[in-house]
Amino acid sequence: MHLDSKDCLSYIEVNGHAGYGKKGEDIVCAAATALVRTAAHVVSGQKQLLSATNAPETGIIQLRLDSYPDQMRGWIKGISDFLLTGFSDLKSDYPQNIDIKLEVKHGS
Repeated sequence: MHLDSKDCLSYIEVNGHAGYGKKGEDIVCAAATALVRTAAHVVSGQKQLLSATNAPETGIIQLRLDSYPDQMRGWIKGISDFLLTGFSDLKSDYPQNIDIKLEVKHGS
């Protein structure tokens, strides 16, 4: 997950399978996918945001947020916090099955 200098989402990718259960029956994978898919649907519904969602192959989902107006920063921060909390909780509950990589852009 990549955050901009204001701690707001700029990019997230969920890649691979969690390995907790069989493909198609893995609750950890399903939870991770649900987090990103829900965020993607909510973000894509906002016309003033420039965003893109992509699922180039099975097991990969990407959400990119290219720009947002200043007045939506708080809203985007809420989506970012939702994702961070959700993935942190999954990592806490299933430490062997979730890897989180967080990058924060520093500067203005």
